[in-house]
Order: sequence, then C-alpha cells, then structure tokens
Amino acid sequence: MVQQLDENLVLVLEKLTESRPSLYARKALNLVKRGRIEEYLKLKVDPNRYVDPVDFKVDYQVRSLLRKYPGLPIKRVLTREAEDNFFRIERENAITNCRLAPFIDKALIDPIDGPLLSFVESVRKKVRRLLGPLPKDLSMARFGKGATFDDRGVLAGLPHKMSSVPTITSDAICLSQFFWETAWGKAVMSARSTPRRIPGNRFGVVPKDATKSRGVCVEPSINVFFQLSIGEHLKRRLKNVFGIDLYNAQLKHQAKAQAASVNGRFGTIDLSDASDRMTVSLVQSLLPTDWFSLLDTLRSKQTFIRNRWHYNAKFSSMGNGFTFELMTIILYALCWEATERHLFIDVKHQDTIMVFGDDIIAPVAVCEDLLKILPFMGFKVNEDKTFIHGPFRESCGGDYFKGIDVRPYFL
Repeated sequence: MVQQLDENLVLVLEKLTESRPSLYARKALNLVKRGRIEEYLKLKVDPNRYVDPVDFKVDYQVRSLLRKYPGLPIKRVLTREAEDNFFRIERENAITNCRLAPFIDKALIDPIDGPLLSFVESVRKKVRRLLGPLPKDLSMARFGKGATFDDRGVLAGLPHKMSSVPTITSDAICLSQFFWETAWGKAVMSARSTPRRIPGNRFGVVPKDATKSRGVCVEPSINVFFQLSIGEHLKRRLKNVFGIDLYNAQLKHQAKAQAASVNGRFGTIDLSDASDRMTVSLVQSLLPTDWFSLLDTLRSKQTFIRNRWHYNAKFSSMGNGFTFELMTIILYALCWEATERHLFIDVKHQDTIMVFGDDIIAPVAVCEDLLKILPFMGFKVNEDKTFIHGPFRESCGGDYFKGIDVRPYFL
C-alpha cells in the first residue's frame, strides 16, 4: 500500500522525524511505512503535553502533512458518509427544535426554567440590537461565485446564470418584485421566460480533508441572489454600528489567539458542523418576528438528497448567502450575554469577545460557561480544536504555542 503513495512523501516524513525525533513522530512514520494510513490520520497531538514550541511544531507538522493530501488510499466512501452525517445531524436538530420550542411560545415554559427564559430573553434583545431594522430594499443582491440548483460545474459561470432559467422557492415568490426590477429579471422577461419553482436546495459535498467530505447545500438561483444581499447588509451593519469587522476579522482573530497563547486570558472555541446545527427553533426563539419572517421566506425549507426531498430541521446551511452572518450574530449574542453575566461590564464587549462564523474567542471563564450553553442551544463543540487552558490557541487559520507560530503545512 505504501507504493500507492509518492515515495517522496515518506521521505519528507523521515526527514521531519530525524530533525526532532520523538516517540510520536516515529510511531506516525512507522504507520505510514506499513501502509496503515487511516491509523496515522487518527493520531492526535495534545499541545498540553509539550513544553518546547519546536518539539510541538515538529510533531504537529508530522501529524498534519498528509491530512489533506487527496491521493491517500482511503477505502471509505466519503460522499456516503457525508450523506449519513446530514441525516444524523438532522435527527439531533429535531431534538433541539423540541427542546427550544417553549422559548418561542412562553406559555409553554415550565416555571422551573425561569432562569433559562431570562437568559434567552436577554440574548434575544442583543440579537435585535445587532440586527437593527429590516433593510429597506434588496439592492445589494448579487451572484455568488459557485453553482446554483440548476447551474452546475462548468455551467456555473455568470453568463450561464444570466441566460439559464432561474430557480426560486415558492415562499420567495412574494419577493419576486425585487427580481423583476433587476437587469437579470428584465433579461428573463425579454426572453419571455419565468422562474422555475422548486421546493428547496440540493445536497452536495466538497473535500474537507483526506478522511472527510463536507456537506454543502446548493441554493435556487434567485434565493441565493437575495440571500447574499441580506448577508452583505448584516456585514455592513456590524462593522458600521458595532465595529465588528467581518471583512478583516481573520487577521484580528489570529493576533488575539497569539496573545492568548502567552497570557492565557482568553480561550478559543471551534464548533463542528455549526451552520447545519443552527435550527429553526433556535432562530425563531432569538430573532425579532420581522427578521425571522424575511429570512424564513428566503431560505430553503427542503433539501434534495438521495433522490428525495427532505424537510429540514435546520434553518439554513452552508451555501445559503446569509448563513455565515446570521450564525456570527447568534453566537456573538450568546457570548455577549455570557460575558455580561461574568460582570465584564467595564470593558466594551467588542474588546472582550470575538466571533467569526463559528470561530469564538472569549475570556477563559466565559468559555467554560459556553461549553455548557452552546450544546443546549444545539451546537456541538469541536473538542479537538477548542483550547481554553494551556500554551496553545487556534483561530482562523492561526496556530500558536506560547506566542510562536506553529501553523503546519498541508499538502
């Protein structure tokens, strides 16, 4: 099986191991040489067991070098696993929807859950502040870079999207007047065509690493056209009103993580499948009615997967044009409320917490609370990429051990 790999890859691992020999590196190299690739990929490096940044960096590099290499002899059917994961998360989402439903209709709240209701109501107020009023129009609508429901592969370029029959969900038809006012809509009208109504989006996969494919959902063309308008509106509002700059957040997150790996004051939290775990009840319990109605109108309520339509327990998924911004706002509000309850009120929340999608940086005490709050809200903490104590922090593609950049190279 080793012969299926480029022998130079094994040579690189040998050189890395020789440069700073360790029990871990020798074990990893031995597994690769014996063709036990999947066992090698399951090995983990615990930064809390290291003292020297260089020792950690070498072992971290040995672990990471082949993790995203597309030519590994993996026998599993990754697409099938991604589909199985879709349905597994949806089953968990259904449970979350039941758990959070009482917070939508407060009459259903058990008196014993009063403190929880108080927490959710406070988060809801913060979400309302972050969202602000509805946009006056959808003038920031635009085409995305990727495929749409009917525009696939090489036919997903802008000219193809402009000339193909557009797709739209039935719920979004009520906003179609905004479509007919665009140059795209006028072109469709001049061709005496009408948008094709479909129930929702379709499931697809993209590679995540050598052992996993990530599920994405490809939206109807008109829906995503206007979803992107909402996403842009929210990004601009967060920046202009609150100073939360999602356009340049990655570098700021990396700098904060680097400092935290030295002073230990902040932890970094990462979530698994975060966009797929943002459920209908979660969004409805936290958003103002007008905002929920608008986003609910533009989202895809069903997904075409395994040759059938599935009615979603999630609110939206990766591929929706406003999922990232909405997730950022919901998680930011949760962190903001948790921070206030720790009496970090003498410092601006913008200086205390940072959220970029599902990438969270918060004070250590707040992180410890979030590990309990987030699962209740339906999210799943990625324990392998969450670091609250110790010398290591990771955020937005930046990996730091005691302030030293230890980000590995991936093939």
